[in-house]
Amino acid sequence: MRLVGLTKMGFVGMILTQAGMFVLPAVTIAMIVQFPLIYVIYKVLFEEDLGYVPSVVPSGAAIFNALFIGVLIPFLSSIVPIRRGLAANLTETLDTSRSKSKGALITIVDNNALVVGPYLLFGSIAVLFGIIVYYGLPIALLKLNFGMILAIFFMLLLGMLLGLTLFAVNMQSALEMVLLHVLLFWETKSMRAVLRKNLISHKKKNRLTAIIYALSLGCIIFLLTSANLQVNLITGFSAKAGADIRIQ
Repeated sequence: MRLVGLTKMGFVGMILTQAGMFVLPAVTIAMIVQFPLIYVIYKVLFEEDLGYVPSVVPSGAAIFNALFIGVLIPFLSSIVPIRRGLAANLTETLDTSRSKSKGALITIVDNNALVVGPYLLFGSIAVLFGIIVYYGLPIALLKLNFGMILAIFFMLLLGMLLGLTLFAVNMQSALEMVLLHVLLFWETKSMRAVLRKNLISHKKKNRLTAIIYALSLGCIIFLLTSANLQVNLITGFSAKAGADIRIQ
């Protein structure tokens, strides 16, 4: 496309248009099939504990959030292909006989021009998170503010999700080598060496896949935990309202 005169803005527009062509049908189909799926999920999760199936019609805010996230994420995921396409030169792009995967990257860092903004931002967020947990949780317990307690509990779950994801990313290389020797112990030493080099050359792509898988699995576990918490909360309120004697 660059050879036929496509500009950088045209290339960006082409990538975003392709993302939109995938997004619109997917969002439309998701909005149609959500009702039977929600009914099945509610029937499995809530009917036995609550005794009834809640309404399967989502609220307006839920529909807006689903549409916003469903449209936003694919366009955000287009940033990486756009950056790769604009950063690659024409010589490397036209060379189809060599692999585009780079097994080793050499980075020269100038300490005088080191960018500390991301580190300061992450540290500030971590400090703020710690202050909210260690200062807000005792106050919420003393005041019996259940809303604040639940909010802090959800923040702790999100922090655990992020921490476990970072831990999984840092342990990726070691786990790959362990699985290589455990699952392919019967292969020859030369074959394992080839596979090891293949894993090393695709380390960056495998890391992105591991992050996506870890976040997806963590979100599913988080949603199930939140659903069980809500069910237990509703069951507790129902038992409290139906008691013979209620003490304030």
